[in-house]
Amino acid sequence: MVHNAAAGMSGLPPGAVQQRIEEWATPTKSPHERLALLSEMAKKEIRRAQIDYPGMPALEQAFVKVLEETLFYSTPDSMESLRKVAESQFAADIETLSFCGLQFTTNTAAQKKHFYVGSQKLAWKDVVQHGQEQSQFRKSGKYLKQLTSLLARFPRLRNISYYPIPQGQDLGHWTDRTVWSNLSDWKHGTKSKVKSWERVDEHLYSSDFSAPDLKELFAALSASNVTLETFATPFAGNVAYWHSISAHNLLSIDASHRASVLKDLKHFSCNIQQFVEGGAVVQDLLRSSPNLETLDLSLFADHVPEQRYIEDEEFINPFMKNPLGLGTVPLPKLRDLRLTFDLGLYTRVEDILRVFTEEENGLRGIRKLGLAYVTLSKGKILDLETLWIISPREGSNAGRSIQGSTIPKEVLKSAAKTVKVHHDFKPFEHNWIRKGEHALYQSFTIFE
Repeated sequence: MVHNAAAGMSGLPPGAVQQRIEEWATPTKSPHERLALLSEMAKKEIRRAQIDYPGMPALEQAFVKVLEETLFYSTPDSMESLRKVAESQFAADIETLSFCGLQFTTNTAAQKKHFYVGSQKLAWKDVVQHGQEQSQFRKSGKYLKQLTSLLARFPRLRNISYYPIPQGQDLGHWTDRTVWSNLSDWKHGTKSKVKSWERVDEHLYSSDFSAPDLKELFAALSASNVTLETFATPFAGNVAYWHSISAHNLLSIDASHRASVLKDLKHFSCNIQQFVEGGAVVQDLLRSSPNLETLDLSLFADHVPEQRYIEDEEFINPFMKNPLGLGTVPLPKLRDLRLTFDLGLYTRVEDILRVFTEEENGLRGIRKLGLAYVTLSKGKILDLETLWIISPREGSNAGRSIQGSTIPKEVLKSAAKTVKVHHDFKPFEHNWIRKGEHALYQSFTIFE
């Protein structure tokens, strides 16, 4: 079927061929994803047509999109693939490169019989060998050296898409997770158990605590004199911590490299784990990005241990200096702020309103605000051009969104000149748990 689609272009008039190519090259928008990506079938069609019909300008432009979405890893084989792209005729047109931070395991003690990558069955010894080769490649400095020389061959490179893991890897199982609920005020509440989707394939990979790859990526970008306009991770439904960048990985980036690479950054979109160190790293990123225009953060609450108290700053108040410190860094050009929470995070309406009321706040220039899965209060008037809001809930002074009641659109219509509200009820239900699924949070692409 895939072959017939591309082969079927033979004999078509030029207009029909152009239309077919445009259809393949049109990104697919998902309500659970911030990145507009080509479908896997479209990529296959474009690759096949590029071989069968070389030299067509429209196909070459479409093929550039395929190359821009191709994931490159910190492995010798992947750098060889990147070298071929860098030496091709398409390198001059590529504006985006995509990297995956996956670190393959070097743990020989696990002795698993086999595992699957997609439909491919591999022996455990091959997995370990792959991890050992990757580890040695990085420790020797060859990865950084090769990556630096290759990045310099992309004169139009301005955007990086970073994948903590490849899309579609959601292997996991259900486990209990402790959260706070039934909150009557800011400091008192009761603990309850909810189900959380936990990863079961961690034995295949090494933690980025042992080898934070963003340190090398930014070092190579800086040495290649690349200044970014966009840095983005996939939203991936904000479903699990392994789709997020850890604070440790971000903190590993050398300050001088961060400053040189991000000085012209306009758009930063990222899933971030809520660690205690998260505030420091976000503030460092913002200080290095004085020209930032759009900030899109999806916050995922890490596992909550039994001894955690509500006063812990890891899970509350993203506008305080810790954990995130939004507003503590002047961002004079920031106009678009988008925040997505999950059901394990706490919010207070007064903290959100502080963005627009405190004179010393660095976010007072915001004209468009997006809030997803957040607890608010009624009747608040904001001086905004645009408000996008997903699943607004009215609750007590603080509390998980799941504890609140739905706020209808008409209540929020005076908050901005243009208000768009979408109610997504699925994360607040428990049917998806009984079905063995996990909650997929929706992204702001539903409004675009």
